[in-house]
Amino acid sequence: DHGARRPHELSGGQRQRVALARSLAARPRILLLDEPLANLDAHLRHAMLAEFRRIHAATGCTMVFVTHDQNEAMAVADTVAVMDHGRLEQIGAPHDLYDRPRTPMVARFVGQGRTLPVEVTERTPDGLCTVRLGAATLALPGDAPPGPGWLCLHARDLTPDAGGLPARIAGVRFEDGYLLADVLLDDLPGGAPLSLRLDRPGAVGEALPVRIRGGWVLPRDGQAVAPMTGGGSAHGAAASGTPTLRQAELAPSAPRR
Repeated sequence: DHGARRPHELSGGQRQRVALARSLAARPRILLLDEPLANLDAHLRHAMLAEFRRIHAATGCTMVFVTHDQNEAMAVADTVAVMDHGRLEQIGAPHDLYDRPRTPMVARFVGQGRTLPVEVTERTPDGLCTVRLGAATLALPGDAPPGPGWLCLHARDLTPDAGGLPARIAGVRFEDGYLLADVLLDDLPGGAPLSLRLDRPGAVGEALPVRIRGGWVLPRDGQAVAPMTGGGSAHGAAASGTPTLRQAELAPSAPRR
């Protein structure tokens, strides 16, 4: 029922599907998708991402997917390469970049992560690091020897807890269906704010103790770490491989020419 319609009579998602079908008609071995979702609404972007994954699995065509959206890059690839100023920093599955970043830059870049300065007092053979954060002592997974370290955190690693680290709310926002608070730890008044989900409204300046229930510890000040490291900010993604999506590349943002 759409065969007789002119291009301007089709929706954005329909035009994207037509363009994709025309590109695949020649059965290419490599297909370049340059910002294919840039002008689509959020619900259409999700639908088209699912379509790209389905078509890739069915055809085995290598797809180079260019995007400024980090979430798109993570969604279409099962292996991600992070680049910083043209240097390949870390390669791994999306969840590895979240859970086990190799440098502070990757930790801060992926998923709006945060890093806190800590002192590593011990690292056990099973990979747990004992760290001091202010007056608190925590045992968390990591790859840091005793000495100065970074504690890498995401919002999911924090939760409000009356017995947690003393902190105060610096800002509140509603995002992706959740109330989020930016909090400053009393022991690190000059540190970057940490984000966590709230189960109730909060006010700026309100005391909100937080418990750290996850994270990853890295060495600080140039100490040795495993060779694959990372950093950057989202610019482009390339998804390739056969027969499943294999790789996305994330590089620093830059003006498009």
